[in-house]
Amino acid sequence: MDLTLKNVENIVEDNMGQFSTYVLLSRAIPDIRDGLKPSYRRVLWTMNEMKATRLTKSANIWGEVMRYHPHGSTYPTMVGMAQKDGQLNPYLIGKGNFGQHASELAYASDRYTELKLAEISIDMIADSKKNGVKMIDNYDSTRKIPEVFPVKYPSILAYAQSGIGVGFSSSIPSFNITELCQATIDYILRGEKRLLIPDFGTKAFVVNDEEILRTINENGRGSIVQRARVEIDGRDIIIKEIPYDTTKEKIIDKILKLYKEDKLKEVVKVDDISGLSGMQVVITAKKGIDMDMLLEKLYLNTPMQTTYSANMMVVNTKGLPELKGVWSILDEWLDWRKDVITKMLEHDTKLKNAQLEILYGLNLIKDDIEEVISIIRNSTDDNLIENLQKKFALSKIQAERISELKLRNLTTTFIKKQMASIGELEKQVAMNNEAIKSDEIKNKMIVSDLEETIKKFGKERQTEIIERASFAKIKKSVIEEKSIPDYNVKVFVTKENYVKKMALTSLRQAGILKLKDSDEIILEVETTNTEEILIFTDKQNVYKKRLSELEDCKPNQLGSYIPNEISLESGETILAVLPLSESSKYVLIGYEDGKVAKIDVESYRTKQNRSVLKNGYADKSALLFDILGTENVDIIAFADNKKVVLMNTETINSKSAKTTQGVTFIKLKDGCTVEKYEFAEKSELPEKEYYRLKSAGTGKYIKK
Repeated sequence: MDLTLKNVENIVEDNMGQFSTYVLLSRAIPDIRDGLKPSYRRVLWTMNEMKATRLTKSANIWGEVMRYHPHGSTYPTMVGMAQKDGQLNPYLIGKGNFGQHASELAYASDRYTELKLAEISIDMIADSKKNGVKMIDNYDSTRKIPEVFPVKYPSILAYAQSGIGVGFSSSIPSFNITELCQATIDYILRGEKRLLIPDFGTKAFVVNDEEILRTINENGRGSIVQRARVEIDGRDIIIKEIPYDTTKEKIIDKILKLYKEDKLKEVVKVDDISGLSGMQVVITAKKGIDMDMLLEKLYLNTPMQTTYSANMMVVNTKGLPELKGVWSILDEWLDWRKDVITKMLEHDTKLKNAQLEILYGLNLIKDDIEEVISIIRNSTDDNLIENLQKKFALSKIQAERISELKLRNLTTTFIKKQMASIGELEKQVAMNNEAIKSDEIKNKMIVSDLEETIKKFGKERQTEIIERASFAKIKKSVIEEKSIPDYNVKVFVTKENYVKKMALTSLRQAGILKLKDSDEIILEVETTNTEEILIFTDKQNVYKKRLSELEDCKPNQLGSYIPNEISLESGETILAVLPLSESSKYVLIGYEDGKVAKIDVESYRTKQNRSVLKNGYADKSALLFDILGTENVDIIAFADNKKVVLMNTETINSKSAKTTQGVTFIKLKDGCTVEKYEFAEKSELPEKEYYRLKSAGTGKYIKK
């Protein structure tokens, strides 16, 4: 027996690679073509085969789904497909308790519920057998199922869904089907790219932040702010609708937690009186409370306001995971849809040509039917087809079809009736052939399908769009000042990305600050607990973290490990941590190309509810990050050709744009770069004034 030695690492890598690919493509991420994950598609196809247009026991359905999906019960998937508040257009219609997307209350067992296909699902499946899409084998090759459904609208954008794979995740918001289809029509006809705003099955508010929405439309990533829909009645705040990505139980639990922690003393009680009339969570306040202030505080501190993080990862038409924006998805979907239409037209043309061939054969025999009967009567099974072909110059298919006609149909009347359709069939074949060659005609067909989709399934928006300016006329800072303890702290940042926040009162009694053996303090600043820190990474992201969200440290504690406090992207590395204070005026960034940017700190203070700022600085190699107060400082640039420049930051003009390229601090020869920047106050460079320049220059060589 031959034994082959294999490295364990290679075995793991090979097997995990295969598994991760399977999870991503076969379970976790929806397909750009029909917007479905395989489990959803298998449920719908099974119900289509069962002709489940009438209510059918759920247990019976998922049992049949096992023929295509051998991974256990798909009932939880079916529940999600039937929840009315889970999707704008649910795939399934249910009878019984299917729970709610907006609640953690359990749904009924599969033996107590019934399901049927929704009309929109029937429409998705309708053309599956017209050869527009490929039919593939199920897991044991006993049945066929469409690879995808030939949907007539970009359904990938009409259904909110999420999935976590190996190394990838997907979170796709839903868009109103009327708005989506109309925007697609306008794009096809006029090339217009309308800004699409997500719409969800729950009827909360969506905040219109054009910058974020444009990023989602163009790049597929962005954070959508949602707010619960409420009514204020005297001392009661009544929650009527909540954001899509939370539940009423999470909101209630958070309110109760804040109350127990004495952070929400304004509230007397919380009652959940939801019922058949819809959601009603009643928050009762104490007498004399400013209800607008309380409402804003609830939005700020509970899931009554959430941020839906869109990450539009899809399986593209090449079968690979890809992050795509709305318009990139539509471009690829339209190309695919035209290909589907072409294949269906080709198939239809083939069928009609086959019909025509038979009819042309009937035309050849119509004037000599008696002879046809005679040949049939006098021929054997072996030579019948050949005899008909010789006598009337028929093709084999024509002869076979004529030989199969019943005697009663071998009449002039029957044949003339059949031949009456020749003209219409020829016209349809000609139209098909023209459409196959013409993208313009196929675009018209897509537009017609989209208009029909709007007519049949279009709905008004569920989530109301509100402007950020329409928030209660109470500044968030006011609420925060009342809810966040304000005291003086000293913040230490270490080389290994630990932050130690210590109250000044405890610092005075502190001994030696505990650090890891290999660690050291690289920055310290005195500020207040209500301020925040900026965390700069190598992917031009700037994360924002409030100091109040970090635990106070004792001298013998390491502090907060920053990567655990924020959600870094895969492979992302922290470059700098800059604590802000009231005196902070500029963010100073020095680049390898010899340019230095002095950015107004207010550019980073805006929209404080955002935990991360994309494109937080210029996309190039940065060496220096710092916060400047009201006073300017001397900095030194060291080039790799041993030239040095010392200048004051006063010579650098400030900019409001975070992505500014900066101004030239040291002029570099071709191929030269800055190795490092230092603050003159801390630099050990001798004779510093020798290198001082009043304006940007090539610098002076280091004295030997």
